[in-house]
Amino acid sequence: MGIDIGRLLHGEQRFKYGKPIYAGDEITLQSEITDMYEKKGGALKFVITETTATNQKGEVVGSMTNSLIIR
Repeated sequence: MGIDIGRLLHGEQRFKYGKPIYAGDEITLQSEITDMYEKKGGALKFVITETTATNQKGEVVGSMTNSLIIR
């Protein structure tokens, strides 16, 4: 995303669990930015990402929502 890591803070992370994962499964992660907004007059920028994990059968084995804060 081209963000200076020195200005990056981890805000929040949530997990949802789906189908069980077994030894030998091939897990694929697909991430997308779902929201971006600012607070404190633009001093803080928030980037919300959602990641979906699927197995080789296309079944959802979990998902994650992550909030990153850029100072």
